[in-house]
Amino acid sequence: MSVSKKSFTKENKILLVGGTGYLGSQLKLSLSQEGFKQVFISSSKEKGKGIIQLDLLNKSHVSAIRDMDFDFIINLTGQVSNPIDSCLKLNSLGMENLIQICTGKSKLIHLSTVNLYGTGEGFDETTVPQPETPYSTLKLVSEKFLMEKGDKTGFSIIRLSNLYGGKQPKGIFAYLFRSALNRELSLHFNNDGYMVRNYLHVEDAAMGIINLAQKTNFENKEIYNFVGRDELSIRELIGKFENIFNLNFQVRFSNQKAWENSLDISDQKFRTLTGFKEKFLLEDYIKKLKADAHQ
Repeated sequence: MSVSKKSFTKENKILLVGGTGYLGSQLKLSLSQEGFKQVFISSSKEKGKGIIQLDLLNKSHVSAIRDMDFDFIINLTGQVSNPIDSCLKLNSLGMENLIQICTGKSKLIHLSTVNLYGTGEGFDETTVPQPETPYSTLKLVSEKFLMEKGDKTGFSIIRLSNLYGGKQPKGIFAYLFRSALNRELSLHFNNDGYMVRNYLHVEDAAMGIINLAQKTNFENKEIYNFVGRDELSIRELIGKFENIFNLNFQVRFSNQKAWENSLDISDQKFRTLTGFKEKFLLEDYIKKLKADAHQ
């Protein structure tokens, strides 16, 4: 069975799998703002208007979703959870079931992470991944399942960098902003502070995903890196918050070397295709957060 061509348009019926989370919520909002009318989200736990019950390990759920004939499915699942074996099942058996939903019907965008490249410098989509953490390893597992078993599915894989902004509930950026705002000056990290990450605003991430969906050829089954322009170590990020909020944190690092220090990650392939440019820069965003907090 060949994969039929299908354009990503405002008339499409779109499902965001795991769409109740941080990025999924923003993506749904951005799609709505861009004029997409038929956007649904799925969750294995939450209920509400526009939310479809879906557990990717439940065969009856999988069959029901397949019968709904979505044009496009965007997979935002795969976070590390306890116990870890449930996360492994979601990234393997869950991916197999998602492929079954899409086969011959829906185009798939699968979200992954650039952290799976591991430690080193100068990475692009042709680099062999060397993940160093459970999260990145399981993301690679899900990619491999899709590559090996998705021969009758049109898909694109987007490897994202760290996100910040919006209603981020956790993560280093949220931790530093909350600490700076509340003048909680004692900080603790489980590494030496030299962990480097690229930072991409969640609104930019959502718009980039939409732009890629409109431009990519899903039949080619491409992988795209998509990273923020701000590349900073934890120590450098702390310094920015200190300068902008005019404070000095008391920081305690561990002796543990930082993991998955992937420096100089190229996303030229993504930017050449989409022509995408960020709306947000991290330092300007921190300044705006400070100004808004003191109004």
